[in-house]
Amino acid sequence: MLSLPVAAANKQRLSDDEVVIDAIVGDVDRKNVIVIDDEIANGGTIIEVLRKLRERQVKRINVVCTHGLFTGEAIKRLRVQPDIEEIVTTNTVPIPERSAFRTCGFFRSRPCLPKQSTAFTWVNP
Repeated sequence: MLSLPVAAANKQRLSDDEVVIDAIVGDVDRKNVIVIDDEIANGGTIIEVLRKLRERQVKRINVVCTHGLFTGEAIKRLRVQPDIEEIVTTNTVPIPERSAFRTCGFFRSRPCLPKQSTAFTWVNP
């Protein structure tokens, strides 16, 4: 769709809050990257991916997810990552008005299209 090269992280989940990324397959060296994940809960996967991307000396990092849960200390953990330019999520999970998500400059929420929203509701009643 964007006609861009694709890379993938090899992830191994050890527990609910512990993951290991042992490799990033694809050419990301010294490039701008968009990290796409289906869900960000505690931020552990994103932080591990960032660690691997830093080894490859990537330039700008933008993060996109469908479901931004941002549980526990996730926002605090992600906010201190110096190389994240922006985190974008959809509105499939409501974000409270007073959430740290809303007061931090690089977090963005975008509306889900009505058909996508209906599909999420149908699959997850």
